[in-house]
Amino acid sequence: MEKKRKIVFILGSLSQPRCIKRIISFSKEGFDVKVYGYNRGKYNCNVLPADISVEVLGKFEDGKSYVNKMFRSFVDMKRIIKKHDDVVFYVMGFSFAIQFLFKSNKFIYEISDIFYGYPRFKRVLPLLKFLDKQLIRRSFFTVLTSEGFIDFFYKNKIPSNLLLQPNRVNTNIQAKRVSIDKEGDSISFGFVGALRYNSIYLFAEIIGKYYPKHAFKFYGESSESQRFKDLADKYDNIYYYGKYKNPEDLDNIYSTIDVVVASYDCNSLNERIAEPNKLYESLYFCRPIVVSSTTFLAKQVEHYKCGYAINPNSKEIKAFIDKITIQEIKEKSKQIYSYPESEFLDSSKKMFQKFFQLEKDRL
Repeated sequence: MEKKRKIVFILGSLSQPRCIKRIISFSKEGFDVKVYGYNRGKYNCNVLPADISVEVLGKFEDGKSYVNKMFRSFVDMKRIIKKHDDVVFYVMGFSFAIQFLFKSNKFIYEISDIFYGYPRFKRVLPLLKFLDKQLIRRSFFTVLTSEGFIDFFYKNKIPSNLLLQPNRVNTNIQAKRVSIDKEGDSISFGFVGALRYNSIYLFAEIIGKYYPKHAFKFYGESSESQRFKDLADKYDNIYYYGKYKNPEDLDNIYSTIDVVVASYDCNSLNERIAEPNKLYESLYFCRPIVVSSTTFLAKQVEHYKCGYAINPNSKEIKAFIDKITIQEIKEKSKQIYSYPESEFLDSSKKMFQKFFQLEKDRL
């Protein structure tokens, strides 16, 4: 009997749906999977299957010092690397990957967030970007969840060990795609995900204050959930539903929403170049999406003709709401429905093709 390949995952959030999806894909492919990670106090209704070996390293809380987290992960990583020999490590995030920069261990690196793309890192961004590119070069291969990240790192010469793997909808989704078919003039806007953006709060507040015939619905949680709950308590047409399971609850959630609001704050590089899973969820469920202009996400919305791009300030939000109609929403929903659903579902095929080909080339 052929010995299973061993892969060790290291991640900052054990219950993050994207991470769970990636781990399960390797398990299904026949790898012997071991997982190390931290609890984050959110998405905690999403768990890995019981047959996957998991070691909890502790708890990382939002808002705590990044330096402290780096030191904690350095200590834990040193122990983990020493413990495992002749394995492939799959590391999700810079703080874990940086420790492989001068080591000979084989590792796969996944980038879903440019953590140093925020204003507080402005002075050291060039250095951290340089180190990140060195990690990419050193990696067995690197998985990027946004094409915007590729543009950020490489304008022309793209390394052969890069793999674009957008955060598409989990293939375990049990839902039939249905376009919007409703009458009347009441529109249900909704946000699905981690509740932290001021621009999303503002959008909902404007709905609550000036548009009583419309509704805004929050699905998700974070360390900032309370202020979104307070907004829902203040207005009768704003609703807060809290945490949800992904993908199990997505069908019920999107059936209550006419327009997905993903007009994120754009005061950091990360929001400008990321490609969030909200895009693919809205496409799968045939819901138009409103996003922030001057972002890579806005380019994708234009490509799919699936929504709207605005500057999410009070004036433009009001102008957008004043103009949008149910008829227009229905037309966009039908346009989205015409795309094949396979385009929006996650597939690990290219990932494993790259893995096995690189493995073969290095023998």
